[in-house]
Amino acid sequence: MGTAIAMTVLAVRSQALADAGANDTAAQVGGMQWAFGVGAILGVGIVAVSVLMPHRPDGFGADSVDSPDTQPDAAH
Repeated sequence: MGTAIAMTVLAVRSQALADAGANDTAAQVGGMQWAFGVGAILGVGIVAVSVLMPHRPDGFGADSVDSPDTQPDAAH
């Protein structure tokens, strides 16, 4: 999803710059700059959300496989 957002920003900004009279290279660079900025903002936001999310309790989402501590002793 992040790539799709970045490519959309790149295309829209490049087209806006081209419509305003910028040459093709300048329009593409301007679009890339905005796409990079949006990607950086999304990345920082995702890291912030992941840090601020509450932690899962122990065992939440764990597989149904027993851990080595709870498996029966095979030597008996």
